[in-house]
Amino acid sequence: VLDQYFPQPPPTLEPLEGWEERVAAVSGTWRFNRASYTTFQKAVGLVSGLRIQPAQDEGVLLVPHLMGGEMRMMEEEPFLFRELTGETRLAFRMDEEGRATHAFLSPLPMMALERAHWSTLPAIHLPILAGGLVLFVGVLLAGAGRLVRGIRRGSSRFPAPPRPEPGPGLRRARHLLVGTAASYVAFAVGAVVLLSDPWAILSGPFTGLRAVLALPVLASLLAMAAAWWWLKGIRRGEEGGWLRWRIGAMVAVSGLMAWSLHTWNLLGWKF
Repeated sequence: VLDQYFPQPPPTLEPLEGWEERVAAVSGTWRFNRASYTTFQKAVGLVSGLRIQPAQDEGVLLVPHLMGGEMRMMEEEPFLFRELTGETRLAFRMDEEGRATHAFLSPLPMMALERAHWSTLPAIHLPILAGGLVLFVGVLLAGAGRLVRGIRRGSSRFPAPPRPEPGPGLRRARHLLVGTAASYVAFAVGAVVLLSDPWAILSGPFTGLRAVLALPVLASLLAMAAAWWWLKGIRRGEEGGWLRWRIGAMVAVSGLMAWSLHTWNLLGWKF
């Protein structure tokens, strides 16, 4: 009875030989495989990955706790880790080439963890989405500044100094990119509004979600049209100075935004 209700504490763990290679082999971002892969709910993976990484102490692995915080684990056997202050265990499955492909947490035996592919790492997508949004907010502010200068230029009381205008191709590309920026910013605002009531997103109706998901599609179409006029203006040899480079950069960023949103099933209607 005493052994059942008052068991002996587990033995103290010590780093096993070759722990450096094994800890390096299992470090990275992992996700539970019981998740959506084909619907917009895949976007949950942007914030739900488990970042497993080595600690400063020898042989210790830092694993995010499902309830918050981190667990400190050490190997009991090669690729079998145990929590230093608890009973949680983490086992890794290796393939024939010695790469860790799956992980299993003892509290959740019904689910497995899969290593996240590089193309779905939050460290790649979050900077793209955040940086693109900041850039497009700047595009809208610049467009508003041009509008104010145009109004002042037509005013006899507060005339604005004349500025050289780009060619028609570059000018159309710039106007289309303002529409691209407005669509992406509106998408971000709409996403924040929808996320304020996440249960409504999952239970429907999906009218608001459909409208919000249409905005990146519109932005991508406008960006492709801007790219066409940009290339046409370059072929014509239109004068534009730095505007050529700015338009090219904005088209490239829009392409990265579209790729990122497509990766997470947020480009179009994936239900």
